[in-house]
Amino acid sequence: MKKKSFLSCTMLCCIVLFSTIPALSSGDGMGSLNVDIEISATALHEWMPSVTYNPIENEFLVLWHTTGVREEGGESMYSLHAQRISPDGTLLEDTFSPLTSVGPGRRLLPKAAHNIFTNQYMVTFCMEQTGTGWDPFITLIESDGTILSGPLVLSEKPTNANHPFIAFNSTRREYLVAYNDSRNGEHDIFGVILNEEGSVVKEDFAICTAEGEQQNPFVYYNPKNDTYLLNWEDFRNVSTWTEPGDIYGILLDGEGNVLAKDIPMVDFGNEDEGGQWLNNIAYNFVKNEFLVSWMDTRPSMENVGIVGRIIKHNGVPGGPDFTLVDDAPGGQFWHQALYLQGKNMYCAVWQDGRNDDPDVDIMQPTNSDIYGKFLSPAGTPVGSEFPICTDENNQKYTVLAYSPLMDRLLIAWRDELEEEVLDGGGSGHVTASGGNIMGKIYGVPSFLTFRVLDQETGDPVKGALALVLGRTMPTMKTTNVGGWFNIAKNAQPEGTYVVVLLKFGYHMTSQLVDYTGTALQKTIQMNRWR
Repeated sequence: MKKKSFLSCTMLCCIVLFSTIPALSSGDGMGSLNVDIEISATALHEWMPSVTYNPIENEFLVLWHTTGVREEGGESMYSLHAQRISPDGTLLEDTFSPLTSVGPGRRLLPKAAHNIFTNQYMVTFCMEQTGTGWDPFITLIESDGTILSGPLVLSEKPTNANHPFIAFNSTRREYLVAYNDSRNGEHDIFGVILNEEGSVVKEDFAICTAEGEQQNPFVYYNPKNDTYLLNWEDFRNVSTWTEPGDIYGILLDGEGNVLAKDIPMVDFGNEDEGGQWLNNIAYNFVKNEFLVSWMDTRPSMENVGIVGRIIKHNGVPGGPDFTLVDDAPGGQFWHQALYLQGKNMYCAVWQDGRNDDPDVDIMQPTNSDIYGKFLSPAGTPVGSEFPICTDENNQKYTVLAYSPLMDRLLIAWRDELEEEVLDGGGSGHVTASGGNIMGKIYGVPSFLTFRVLDQETGDPVKGALALVLGRTMPTMKTTNVGGWFNIAKNAQPEGTYVVVLLKFGYHMTSQLVDYTGTALQKTIQMNRWR
């Protein structure tokens, strides 16, 4: 009887689907949604945001660290902070700290990776300690910010570490944390593999200990091949990290073993070499390849710009490097690129000097902005560059994350303020200044967003088939890992719509919704067969 009921529902669904014209798509580009967000503007100096998307809760997590104060006599803090943000730009609950108080030592550069199986984040950061300088730490938190464990140090050796980066291995349910440290005298790249509870699976191991200094590792996990691609700033060919460097890379298997080393991210050794810094990696899961990119000062460029290269899944370059951003006056750098699932293109955002004083040192700007552009899978431009924030003073350190469900980006940056720095305020070699964390939601408006939950357990129902009928053409969707489906706004007329849900093992469920021109978000429960 249950099987017959399911087949009947499926046949009805297919008849409706194939006897109608498919619903219109939302078209190219990111849509008309454009929401400015004040993420954090406290009496502290906010620095260096990072952004992670959570597909279970359909929300973003922004992390940053603070240094110094703006009010004379106030407490000087070097602390970590976090804010959950919905895809429409709403701040969810209050700002929280991802770790408990750990004393007066400074804590810097937090980054998170989300575990879709536990719906938890592992956060990595560096903390100052007596005798060792800086060390890499992790803490484990629930999706709502509840602290589960930590802070836990990643290395028992004095490391003087910096620039931690974390990636989640969805095949092994593990994390790789990479960082640079100076245990050998000069900066080298090391890593640690941890399980999802935070226990060490592979103790800190050398990733690159070449001559000279290596720093600022970036990590991306490839689930198709169970591998990690890393790149970093490399100064083996010069005497110090302040001189023009290169970008090197390595491919590791899921256990941390080397598959390909000294990957030539940049074409080295030619007259037009210049210097390369501020590296990034984006992964195209459709073509199973990477777009690596970096800030570049080669003489043949019009300005300081951003250069990229395709790296195949086995670590082999897919061709020569090429320019991504170099058209505007001033310098373009401090960027992040990301592959947009479903759109089959990349989005890059960067710090831009086109509106700054042409004589200013690009590393000491007075009026830098945030710009972006879309790129094809080959790295060629799609459309024109677009401004994200062109307010007065400096906007710096831009990052982004993407919600494939909502087809939206959260772009975050530091908004520098013109004010006297009373107590500290800098971060290592970064010049002291006051600043806030700001952001923008950029993407496609919604018509209807549903979350489907199991009535008995409250867990998300993944893979349910949703059919939406009403005063427009029928639309079919499938719920994601968090039980969500979303339909983009596409001139749907106001009126009543019916949502029908089907999944093997569950009773067919339906719900009427009234659309008045404003985006709808609903939760619906499905009952299992008995």
